[in-house]
Amino acid sequence: MSTGMTVVAPALTTTYAIAKRALDSSGVLGAWIVGAPTGAASHRLALHLYFFFFSSTRITRVGEAYKALIEGEFKKGGYRNLAQVLSNAGMGSVLALLYIAVAGAFTKDHPMKLPREVDPTGPDGSPSQRRAHHQQRRRVQLQAAHMCLYAAMNGDTWASELGVLSPTLPRLITSLTAVPAGTNGAVSLYGLLASVGGGLAMGLATYVYDLAILGRRHAQFGVVAQAATAGLVGSLVDSLLGALFQYSGALSLVVNGVQQIKVVNEPIAGAARITGRHILTNNQVNFISGLLMAIGGFYTADLFYPVDTVAVPPRAVPSGSKPAK
Repeated sequence: MSTGMTVVAPALTTTYAIAKRALDSSGVLGAWIVGAPTGAASHRLALHLYFFFFSSTRITRVGEAYKALIEGEFKKGGYRNLAQVLSNAGMGSVLALLYIAVAGAFTKDHPMKLPREVDPTGPDGSPSQRRAHHQQRRRVQLQAAHMCLYAAMNGDTWASELGVLSPTLPRLITSLTAVPAGTNGAVSLYGLLASVGGGLAMGLATYVYDLAILGRRHAQFGVVAQAATAGLVGSLVDSLLGALFQYSGALSLVVNGVQQIKVVNEPIAGAARITGRHILTNNQVNFISGLLMAIGGFYTADLFYPVDTVAVPPRAVPSGSKPAK
């Protein structure tokens, strides 16, 4: 597992990304920064990362010709750089490292079940039992946070890439005013459905993985519900931040004798302001919304996952040492 997930998987992924022009040279560095610690944490965390990468890469290619006409910062294939990779997945590396600190590196995946409460005065209230209880709770919470981060990123990517293809104009989330496609903070029915779909897909991928690895008895459908929720809420949070703190302007251009409106993300000559202030960049909005969804996933784990009816076994006592009293 160690070599496969920390070296081989990132190497194959970056090779594919370069071939498909999904990452530039700095983006490849970012992929290693994210991929190595995530692969060292667990297979489930690696699944979150790679499912997000491959599904969003495919979605990005839908309707490229139309997107090139309306988006001021359009790049064929996505062609993401280091800043874009880390703004989306940098927090995933932090969560993976926290998971390693709690559960250790290259550990097997456990069911997404919270530990039952331990009575400090009862037979299960020994210090080693309480430490094991704390470890299981943190392990589930960190996995939930990691999944919600990538479910939100996946939902937002799907919404951004598919929402602009809506046959009707999107509406600004703060005022419901119709605005040009590609405006920061704009939402549409297509986009909202896509955000749910992106999160739902992440949850289903996690559930199928758990079915295959842990079996029907231990796979929790709560991962699907939590991921779908994160996909929708994350996209809405991203849109709200974009509407308030990202500049969107309309630039009128004539292309092949036809007047076109292209949305730009910074004040330039000839662009009429649509909404937002030039305070945050798209990368900063992505990072903040991802951070918020990771925190939300961490603290809402109790709402989606059951309590394990079996007491958490304490860690084995090293040979020659005395058990804790």
